[in-house]
Amino acid sequence: FTAHRSPALVYAGRFSTDRGMLVIAEALHQLAAQGLRPRLRLLGTWTSPAEEQTFRQAMAGLEAQVDMVGWAPYEQVPAHLASADVALAVLQPIERYVAALPVKLFEYMACGLPVVVSDFPANRAVVAGADCGLLVDPSDAAAVAAAIARLLADPDEAHRLGANGRRAFKTQYNWQALEQ
Repeated sequence: FTAHRSPALVYAGRFSTDRGMLVIAEALHQLAAQGLRPRLRLLGTWTSPAEEQTFRQAMAGLEAQVDMVGWAPYEQVPAHLASADVALAVLQPIERYVAALPVKLFEYMACGLPVVVSDFPANRAVVAGADCGLLVDPSDAAAVAAAIARLLADPDEAHRLGANGRRAFKTQYNWQALEQ
C-alpha cells in the first residue's frame, strides 16, 4: 500500500455471517489493537437487515474504517477491486462453501490482488497452486488478522502474490483456458 492512504481490504459479494463477516469484524478489532487500521471496502449487499445490524454491532468503534460501496455496475467492479491491497474470502466451513470455489476468488486473482482465503481443499488447490495468497482457518479471527497483517507488512510479497494470481488467471483460470 502507499504511504498517502490507509491500506484497503476488499470483500465482494453477498455479506452474511456464514460468509465470514463477523470473523472479519473481529480480525479488524485485533488489527486495531496492534495499531493497524486498514479500511474495509464492502462491494455488494447484505443477505438481510438483521445480518447488517449484527455486523454493525460487531464493528462498534471501527465504523469509520468501513466503506459500504453497495452493488456496483459490473464494468466498475474491477476498478473497485484493483484499488484495494488485499482481498478477503473467509467463507465459513459449511458444506456448500467447503465443496465449491467462490467466483470472487477468480475475480480477485484477475485484478492482481493477494488473497486471504478459507483453507478448504478446492481453495487450497488454486491458491497454493498459483501461490497467490494465504490460506486461513476461516473461523479463527486471529489467523485472519495475522494473514492480513503479514500482507500489509510486506507489500513486495503482497505484490508478488497478486501478480502470481493475475498470471494464473490469465493462463489457467479463465473461460478460454478452461474451454480447452
